[in-house]
Amino acid sequence: MQKDEIKNYIEAFKKRTQTICKSKESAASYLIKAGIHTSSGNLTENYSQKKWCMYSRKISPIIGFHGCSTQVREKILSGDDELKASSNDYDWLGPGMYFWENNYDRAKAWSQANFGNDAAVLGAIIDLGNCLDFLESKYLSLLRPAYQRLKRLSEKADFAMPVNRDAAGNSDKIVRRLDCAVIKMIHEDIEESGCLPFDSVRGVFWEGSSPYEGEMFKEQNHIQLSIMNSNCIKGYFRPRQLNPNRTNP
Repeated sequence: MQKDEIKNYIEAFKKRTQTICKSKESAASYLIKAGIHTSSGNLTENYSQKKWCMYSRKISPIIGFHGCSTQVREKILSGDDELKASSNDYDWLGPGMYFWENNYDRAKAWSQANFGNDAAVLGAIIDLGNCLDFLESKYLSLLRPAYQRLKRLSEKADFAMPVNRDAAGNSDKIVRRLDCAVIKMIHEDIEESGCLPFDSVRGVFWEGSSPYEGEMFKEQNHIQLSIMNSNCIKGYFRPRQLNPNRTNP
């Protein structure tokens, strides 16, 4: 899909309750199939606030690392600027401010590949809040019905479904328009359901070359975070080097 087509595609979904699903009937059907609403329109037991939040919240803040230019890092640390959210239609976890979870080396490598001698890494203390965490089964269960609804809407709006694609010199399908569209659909449907909107998204990714034959690992495996609520970021810091004369607690 071309850039203009993607823009029209997204706009069609934003207006779907007026132009495609005038009665909201398909939205209600999706929420029932996804296990969010009962047939009477109430939140299911799994989605009631007491049970949904009992073990979904992470107990402690986590450390995230963001690759950027030195200029960007220093402006953010000084308070002269704010970290900008990414809104590309191919972002792996949808819109948000991106971090590698507890993975300084991965952020550094990405930054060096994109900014060369001006590469820098920004550290952040993050509370994930209400997190769409794709390391947990209940959140993974939202993907299939969201994809199915996206497909139905695409057919009704006469748009081609987005796809995940390889980029030049990379076979990991790093251009992830399909995944991005599905995650956006989840956000919209959760909002329609009356549940609290998600503050962040978390996912694990297998990426890179194989370390040995027959493996189930990749050399660039990582956990990625997309932060949509800036209040989740409790503070920024400049990563420091380990003191070799001290143990690392």
